[in-house]
Amino acid sequence: MSSSDSDDDVPLAQMQAQSSREARDGDGDAAMPDAKPPPPPPPTDSPETMLRKALGGSLNPPPAKPAVVRKPPAKPAKPVVSPRQPQRDWAALLGFEGAAVQPLSPSPASDELKRRAAAAPAHTALNACAKGGSLDAVSTVVRSYDADGFRDSVGAASLAVALAHGDAGQALLLLRAATRRLGLVEQRPILDACGALLEKTDPELHAKWEQLQNTAKVFLDGAFSSLHVKDASQLWAALTTEKELASSALAACCIRGRVALLDDGPIVVSQTTGLVNEARWLLTPRNQPGVAVAEFGEGPLGILLTKRPRGLVVSSFSKPRTEAVPRVGDALCAVNGRQIPNDSTLNDAVAILKGVGRPVLVGFRPATAEELRSERPPEPTHWPVERKPSPPPTRAQTDLQALASYARSAVETVTEAPPVDHGELPPGLDARPPPPLTTAPVAADGWAVSVLPGEVLFARTNARLQDFVRARSGSNQLCGCVIDGELHVTSYRVVFHPIGCGSVPSFASQSSDWEMPVRALTACSLKVDSGHKLSFKCKDGQRRVFTCAPRDGSAALACARAVHALAFSSASDAFARAYKNASQDDETFARHLPKTSAYSLRDEYTTCVLRGPAADQLKIIRNEHALDICETYPLELVVPSATTDLELRRIAAYRSKGRLPVIIWSHPSNGATISRSSQPKPGVQNKRSSDDERYLDTIRRLAQGQRMVIVDARSKVATQGNRVMGLGTELVRYYEGIEMFYGNIANIHTARDSLSEVQKLCFARDLTGNDADSGGATFWGKLDGTKWLSQVHSILCAAVKTVELVHYERTAVLVHCSDGWDRTPQITCLALMLLEKRFRTIDGFLTLLQKEWVDFGHKFDERCGHTDESASDQRSPVFLLFIDCCFQLLQQFPSAFEFNQNLLLLLLDQLNACRFGTFLENNQRRRSRKSLDDATRHVWGHVAAHFDDVRNGAYVDDDDAAPLIPSLHARNVRLFEAYFRRFDAARVPLSRARTFY
Repeated sequence: MSSSDSDDDVPLAQMQAQSSREARDGDGDAAMPDAKPPPPPPPTDSPETMLRKALGGSLNPPPAKPAVVRKPPAKPAKPVVSPRQPQRDWAALLGFEGAAVQPLSPSPASDELKRRAAAAPAHTALNACAKGGSLDAVSTVVRSYDADGFRDSVGAASLAVALAHGDAGQALLLLRAATRRLGLVEQRPILDACGALLEKTDPELHAKWEQLQNTAKVFLDGAFSSLHVKDASQLWAALTTEKELASSALAACCIRGRVALLDDGPIVVSQTTGLVNEARWLLTPRNQPGVAVAEFGEGPLGILLTKRPRGLVVSSFSKPRTEAVPRVGDALCAVNGRQIPNDSTLNDAVAILKGVGRPVLVGFRPATAEELRSERPPEPTHWPVERKPSPPPTRAQTDLQALASYARSAVETVTEAPPVDHGELPPGLDARPPPPLTTAPVAADGWAVSVLPGEVLFARTNARLQDFVRARSGSNQLCGCVIDGELHVTSYRVVFHPIGCGSVPSFASQSSDWEMPVRALTACSLKVDSGHKLSFKCKDGQRRVFTCAPRDGSAALACARAVHALAFSSASDAFARAYKNASQDDETFARHLPKTSAYSLRDEYTTCVLRGPAADQLKIIRNEHALDICETYPLELVVPSATTDLELRRIAAYRSKGRLPVIIWSHPSNGATISRSSQPKPGVQNKRSSDDERYLDTIRRLAQGQRMVIVDARSKVATQGNRVMGLGTELVRYYEGIEMFYGNIANIHTARDSLSEVQKLCFARDLTGNDADSGGATFWGKLDGTKWLSQVHSILCAAVKTVELVHYERTAVLVHCSDGWDRTPQITCLALMLLEKRFRTIDGFLTLLQKEWVDFGHKFDERCGHTDESASDQRSPVFLLFIDCCFQLLQQFPSAFEFNQNLLLLLLDQLNACRFGTFLENNQRRRSRKSLDDATRHVWGHVAAHFDDVRNGAYVDDDDAAPLIPSLHARNVRLFEAYFRRFDAARVPLSRARTFY
C-alpha cells in the first residue's frame, strides 16, 4: 500500500519490486526482499511475544519509568486487559511466520513508530500511528482495536495499515501473508466468480476474459499494493465477513482499468477511493440504500436523460410503469451494478446500456423535493416581466453565430418540413372515395378500360385536354389542339382515352391513351369556374389539366374524391396486396431470371464475399435477437471472424443509426474488400472508438495492399457541418494505414431541387403554346444550371475511384455518406457493375439491386413519398440518380450490358406505381412486419414478363475479367432523354413514349 499523504512512504517502484520478488517465491509464506529469511522463532516465544516483535514494542503498557514513560493523553485510556475475555493467538491468526516477525526496516518513520509503540499503551500507540500517517487511510484503526486486542481479523487489517505508515513494504508482506493464512483469497474461485459478474456488468471484458485471466491473477497477487491505502484497509476488513466480496472487488478493479485491459495491458487502477462500495454495487445492485432498481427486458428502455449537476436525470419516460421508478427527476446511478458517476455524459450512459444484455437492472436515486424545486426555473415576482435589452453581440459572438448558421446549412437535417400539398378541392367535399362502379363503362368508340387483376373502377367523366400535335404530315412544327375523351379513375391508375383524335397525341405510348398510376401523383386539384378544371401533378414532372363541362360536374367531383382517397392515403400497399391475391404466378420468372427468383442473401454472400484470400477470415452473423445491432440492416451481415458480438455492439454505437461497417464484396484474387456503413460520431470533441479503429484495421489487413481508403460521398465542408451535430467523419490520424477520399456528391435536398429544375426545363411549353425557353442554344446552358448532370458526374467519379483502388491498387475501400442508405448504394452498385461481369447481366443486376438497395435499407417510402408519413423535405430522387448513372454506362459500353434502357424505364415507372411490394417501406425489417414479401409480388417478375423488351440485342458475353472504366469527361455525360423527355411534345423525332406501368 502507498499513501500520497505521507512523505516518508516507500516509493512505488520499491513496493512493486518487493511485491514481484515475493511473487516469485510462490504461494508459500512471504520472505524479506532484502535479507534471507531468519530461522523460525524459538518455541518458547508466546504469541504475545511474537506480536510484540512485529510491533516493535509492548502489547501491554510498559512499567512506569520516568525516563521512558511519556505523559499519558488527556483522555483516559481504556483498560489494557480484560480478564473476562481469553487471549487469542494473534500471531498465528496473522500468519507471523518467517519474515513477518523480523524487525522493521530502518527508516525515520519506522523509528517513530517504534518509539510511539514502546512509550504508550497498545491502543494509544495505534492511535498515534493514525495521527502520524494518513488519517483517512487508517481511520479503522481506532474503531477496530480495544483493550483486549483485535476484534477478530478486522484488527489484523488495522494493524497492517498502521504498520504501512512505518514501512510500506513490510506491512504489505504482513497483509498478504495474513490474507493467505486466513484463506480469504483463493485465486481460482475468485477469477471464476469475477468472470460471472463481468458477464452481466461489462460483457466486453467478459468476452476477452480467457485472455485477461492471467493479467487478473497477477493483479490479484499484488492487489493490496496497487490499491489506495484506504481501499486496501476497508477491503481487508470487509473480506473477513464477506468473502464473496473479493470477486466483485476484482471485477470493480477490472472495470476501473478496462481501457488498459482492452489494449492487452496491465490493470491500472486509479487512486479514487470507494472500491468496497463499488464492489457491493456489483454484488447486490438491488440492496443499495436510497436507490430504486427497475428491471427492463427486451426492447428499448424509453428513457430520456438530461444532464444536471447531480448527474444524468430522467426527463421523460415513454412507458408508464406500476413501479415507483423511474420518475421524472430521478438520477441515473447504476446499470447492472456498474455505477454511473455524476460527471458521465449521455454518450457514456448510452455506450454502457448498449454494451450490456437483457434483462438489465437500472438503478435510480429518487429526487428530493428540494432538488426538483432547485432545478425548476424561478417564477416572476410580478407581471409583466420587465426585460432588459440585451447588449449588442461582440465580434466573437457574431462570428460564432455565422459559424453555427453555416454548419446548420451544411448538414442534411431540416428542423421543420413544409406540409405536403396535394392540391385543392371544393370546400365541403367528402374526403371518402365514391363507391366502385358496378359495371365497366364503354366509351363512344367502344373502348373500355382493360383492368389488371384486382383493379377496381371507381369513377369516370367526360373530359377535354389541350395538347400539341404536328401541324401537318412531314412537319415538326407544333400547333395546339383540343382532345376530347373520357377520364377513368381505378384503384391503380388514372386513364384518359382520346375519342376522335386524328393526330397522335404527345403523350401517346404503346396506345393513344394517357395513363398514370394514382400513387405516382403528387397533387390533384379541382377548380369550379365556368367549368370544372381537374389538374394532376405527377412525380415524373408531368402536369395535365382536364376540363369538364358543367353537366359533368358531379362526375368530376367523384374523380377528384377517388384520386385523393386512393393516391394520398397511408395504405401504399393496398393495390399491391389486391393484385397478388387476384393474379397467378408467372412461370416466365424462374425461366428467365433463375438467380433472382431463387434469391438468397446468404447465397449472394457466398458467391461474391466469402471467396478468395479473405474467405477464411470472414463470417456471417445474424442481426437479430441477442445481437440486434441495427434495425435498418438485413438479418445477415458479413464481418471479420475475429470480431466479437460485444465489439460489434460498441462499433454500432459509434456509427450513425447503428450502421456499422459490413463487407459486401471481396476481390477474388487480391483480398481487397468493399464495405459500407454510415458516418461515425466523433463530434466537435473528436471522440474516438478503439473498437472501430481495430475493426477497420482488421478489414484493412485482408487486402494485399495493406491499405484502406474511406470514400466519403459527401464534401469535406458537409462533414465539418455534421461534426457540429455530434457526427462527422473518421479521424484518420488514429486509424493506421487509412486515407480519406471525398466524393463531393450533393445531399438529398440539392438533388431534389435539381430534379425540379430539370423537369421544369423539359416540360417548359405551357398550355397556350408559348415556349418558355428562348432558343435551343440556351437549353443546354439552363440544363447545366440545374447541376443535375454535375451530380451524375460526381457519382460516376466516386464509383470509378472505388474500382481503381480495389482492382489496381489492391486496397480495401469503405464507402459511406451520412446514414449509409442514399449516396452509399449509388457508389457501391456502380462499382460492382464495373468490377464484375455478372452484375452486367439482367439476372445479376436485379440481384444487386435487391441486395444493395432493398435489403440494406434504402428509404423508398421517404425518398419516393409513398405516404405522407415522410415529410416533403425528405423526398429526393436518389434512385433516379443511380438509374441515370446506369444510363451513362449503357451509352459508353453498348455491348457490355445484357439489358437496355427499357429496363431502366421499367424500374423508374414501377418505383412510384406501388403495384409491387419491392419498393415499399424503408427497410427489410419493416417489410417483414407487414409481410410484404408474402402478400405482394416482386417487381422482378414484371421484368421477366417484359424480358424481350428489356434485353439488349447487341450484348456480347465475353470472358474478359478486366473492369470497365468509363470516360469521366463532362462532355460525355448526357441527358437521359428517354426518361426526361418522353412526354415532351417538342422532342424530335416524335415517337411514342415507352411506359411500363
